[in-house]
Amino acid sequence: MNFNALLLEFLKTNRPLSLLGFGTFYLKNSTAFLDSNEQNILPPGREIAFHTDEINQTDDFLKFLSTKKDLSIAASEVEIKNHVTFWNSTLEKEGKLVVENIGDFTLAESELLFTGNRLGKSSPDFYGLEEINLS
Repeated sequence: MNFNALLLEFLKTNRPLSLLGFGTFYLKNSTAFLDSNEQNILPPGREIAFHTDEINQTDDFLKFLSTKKDLSIAASEVEIKNHVTFWNSTLEKEGKLVVENIGDFTLAESELLFTGNRLGKSSPDFYGLEEINLS
């Protein structure tokens, strides 16, 4: 499994994920949404959110990554640092970054903006609510 897929899998456990040198990912509830392009009303759900404040990095994600990829804790730490370095350098060079399965980052006037992906039916709180097609 690639790093982004593992990051998403960890987030789905409803735990925040703080990456040293980058920021913190977490899940939040999102309201119903009118998708005018597809002409659908999407029910309430969960979406990935991000803030640049770093909560103290815990070992939870390190252990999770280590277990899933069969790596040592030190090797997992190096992999996280490599991704964070790549993300930061991409943002500096291009001003934007797309993290597959997670969302899009944009650097505008030294402020980091994030648009998180919406997760499907991942919360039992919204069980039974379905997408409505308007066409």
